[in-house]
Amino acid sequence: MPITPIYTADNTRAAYSLNWALSLFGNSPLPHSDLWLPGVTAGAEQDGVRILEWRYSRMDVVQFFLSTQPTLNPAAVIKSIKGRFQNAIRHEFPKAFRRNYRIESVGATSVDQTLDYIALQPQRHANGDSFARQELADRQLCDPDVDLSRIRYSAHGQFIHNLHVVVELQPEVRGFDIA
Repeated sequence: MPITPIYTADNTRAAYSLNWALSLFGNSPLPHSDLWLPGVTAGAEQDGVRILEWRYSRMDVVQFFLSTQPTLNPAAVIKSIKGRFQNAIRHEFPKAFRRNYRIESVGATSVDQTLDYIALQPQRHANGDSFARQELADRQLCDPDVDLSRIRYSAHGQFIHNLHVVVELQPEVRGFDIA
């Protein structure tokens, strides 16, 4: 018998705001907002991304303050804004942006609160499936040499708290692998 969730995106409403700060870096000075803002704003809304504020911090750096729907991940947010922006100016600026960007969630949670939340997850789910609880406890890592509050750099961006693990259990499967 399949497990059916009680609460879904169709019958619930988020009781929080999900905000992001996004910085895009141009290869040269970026064009006036008349060329791109109306199209990016309208298209991003269709994607579930709302531009609350924006500004040029320098002529080659544009910063956005965004609100998104909870179903969007950071990559989808970036794709919506950067992709639509590049598309709007592609004829005059075929390669307007550098490959990198910076995206940060914006809110009142501190690093300590985040780490405390993660550390308490095994106790919070103590009444859950004992097999799953033991499997997760056996795979819990603690490495004092890893500082998750330090910015990590890749070829495409800067990341903070860039460890994200999702475990999905199927009722008929009693074991799982973590790659």
